[in-house]
Amino acid sequence: EKYRKMNVPPPNYLSEMLKRYKKARRLSDDEIAEKTGACRKTVNTRLNQKPEAWNIGELMRYCDILGAPIDEALALAAKK
Repeated sequence: EKYRKMNVPPPNYLSEMLKRYKKARRLSDDEIAEKTGACRKTVNTRLNQKPEAWNIGELMRYCDILGAPIDEALALAAKK
């Protein structure tokens, strides 16, 4: 039992992509929150959530704000 492998969650490619675009555009969570009408904590939670938790409308809105291509985001959301 002491040599058992730890369970590692699968990589979240969608989250990584959104954060990459956020960094490239030099946007803070506060700036994104202002544009979405949400609070900073909600933005942080959204950017870190699992791909299956996104709804298409929210994903499109975040992609628009971050300048990320929606087709790439959808492909990453479907990736297992």
